[in-house]
Amino acid sequence: MKYDLIIIGAGLSGFMAAKRAAEGGLNVLILSKGLGVHQIFSGCIDLLGYYPEDNPRFLESPFEGIQGLTTSKTSHPYFLAGIDDIIDGLNSFLDIFENEYCYIEGKNQLIPTSIGTLKPSYLIPITMIDGAFPFKDDILLLGIKELQYFSSPLAALNLKRYGNVRSNEISIYEIINQKNIYPVQIANLFDKAEFREKFITLISKKIKGVKLVGMPAILGRDKFREAINHLESELDVEIFEIPTLPPSIPGYRLYKRFRRYLDNLGVEIRLGVEVIKGEVRKGKIVQLLANLREKEEIFRAKYFLLTTGRFISNGLKAKKGTVSEPIFNLPLYSLKDKEKWFNYDFFYPKGHMINNFGVMVDNRFFPVDEKGDRMYENLKAAGSVLAYHNSFREKSGAGIAITTGYSSVSDWIKYERKY
Repeated sequence: MKYDLIIIGAGLSGFMAAKRAAEGGLNVLILSKGLGVHQIFSGCIDLLGYYPEDNPRFLESPFEGIQGLTTSKTSHPYFLAGIDDIIDGLNSFLDIFENEYCYIEGKNQLIPTSIGTLKPSYLIPITMIDGAFPFKDDILLLGIKELQYFSSPLAALNLKRYGNVRSNEISIYEIINQKNIYPVQIANLFDKAEFREKFITLISKKIKGVKLVGMPAILGRDKFREAINHLESELDVEIFEIPTLPPSIPGYRLYKRFRRYLDNLGVEIRLGVEVIKGEVRKGKIVQLLANLREKEEIFRAKYFLLTTGRFISNGLKAKKGTVSEPIFNLPLYSLKDKEKWFNYDFFYPKGHMINNFGVMVDNRFFPVDEKGDRMYENLKAAGSVLAYHNSFREKSGAGIAITTGYSSVSDWIKYERKY
């Protein structure tokens, strides 16, 4: 079957592009080796938390910083998309998730992290919003001894500088009969009312007199609303979740909700497919060669969108002092001198240069070479694979994914409607 658009990558940018393209009438296929960034995604939509790059400071208004970026840094993805597509992209995302997120129009909010710092974000999951700073009450951070990757004493120790925060760790060994448990396992347990009843009995005396409780973000995979409401009702407290290290349960929730929406639009999503290369004829990509269960398969479309991310997802690869894009061998912004990739100070305020590496594109997201000439007539790129942004330092990753995914397919939709 030939598609209008094939998107390589099942992360947030790929899903946003698929949503807009399918709503615009295009027949869309998503190919991905795995679940994309969702498994490491905190669930928060960071638009822009720190600016400017030379002297980063917390932004109460992300749009203040975006205004600066769109007037001074002409290569940044936000500049390429423009303020209208940034706003329209967020609204398109909220078409699906309006009831899942809280926000204050035009303002960032600060929420606790698993190590006890405060992180700026624009759209906050409803399960986390009660922990937003300034804290509305004294907080008890409740940890689970058997749970890997979350230490309530450490988080509370660091959060004490912002308010009255203390911690307590409980053992659930008598319920689960195992010494260690991982986020996905315990989230599955919280989906079950029987487990929640036992958990409530176990902790009820330990949180007596407490009004606000913070817990790691593991309170249910599929029935998290039901789980949190159940706990709050029986314990007479307010509970908020704190993002944890991967695998991310909030990321899974977002993936499942978004995928269900795309399924209803008729978007075909095929996981377990590793795209190897694209075949080129007369300046166009005509088909993709992919591995599927140790067999080669060919996929054809009019248009192609690369949303494979950077190094973590192998959208970019670093080897022997060089950086490459493995599917189309696209030209990249990078530095030949490997010594300049990283700063010796891990917490260097300006970040590390390697976090700016990526695919160079023009103002319509077509990959270009060093001269600015387009590589192919029907290939674009979106999301974190793009060059000239340091989303780790800026706290802009999800915002860039949403914006560029949304913006990248607009002219293809217009062209197909015209003809």
